[in-house]
Amino acid sequence: MKAPQRILVTGCSSGLGLALCRELLQRGCLVAGLARRTELCAELSTQFPQQFSSYAVDVADGAALRAAMTAAVQHIGGLDAVVANAGMGIPSTADSMRMEDVRRVLAVNVEAAIHTLLLALPHVRRSPAPLLAAVTSLAGWRAGPGAAPYCASKAALAAFLDSLRAELAHEGIAVLDIAPGFVRSAMTDRNAFKMPFLMETDAAARVMANAVIARRSHVAFPRPVAALVWIVRRLPDCVFDFCARRIAQKLRRNGTLGVSKAASTRQ
Repeated sequence: MKAPQRILVTGCSSGLGLALCRELLQRGCLVAGLARRTELCAELSTQFPQQFSSYAVDVADGAALRAAMTAAVQHIGGLDAVVANAGMGIPSTADSMRMEDVRRVLAVNVEAAIHTLLLALPHVRRSPAPLLAAVTSLAGWRAGPGAAPYCASKAALAAFLDSLRAELAHEGIAVLDIAPGFVRSAMTDRNAFKMPFLMETDAAARVMANAVIARRSHVAFPRPVAALVWIVRRLPDCVFDFCARRIAQKLRRNGTLGVSKAASTRQ
């Protein structure tokens, strides 16, 4: 089976996106990175001048995203795989939630991710190793308290990938759902609560790169958290609701329910 060699990654300026680009470059891939702050990935341009190119774009701007992808594909001579990684989160509760924040989260995590995949589809169709991938979250498997917009956005994106995978299977186009748990990044650094089994960014990037190169359909990590959430998904609703209420009560007592060290996070 052929492996993707020309890969586009959105949200490449920090966190998982930056680490994934570095990991793919170290494996000899040609990588095009899209991000709002391309100066943050300038080191990759210096280390891999023949392999890496970056394009400044806000993925929520549809016209700019289309133009950047066209330029990137032309520069690397085609496209084998895309990883819609750009995402954001705004912790909130039912009392503190603002619709403008909800719309921002959905615009980046759902609309922009879907637009990225759809824009890439005509290009990967011409590849011998086509792959469409997006970063969802274990939070989309079973939603916890304090981050309803984020959890909802990741669940929506995962459902979109499931449908797309079934539709494109006859063409041999792989559709990969990358579902991280807690991974060290600028986004998780702002969490005000304890994060079990926090995974280092480089280790997570290796797992992601392995899945991309192998053109898998699903990957979830860290394994202990993925296993736990897999079990939780299968609990009766009454049992899950009881547990979720207890967690919400604990977070409320600790003053961390829907609280972040910053107002919003985006990578």
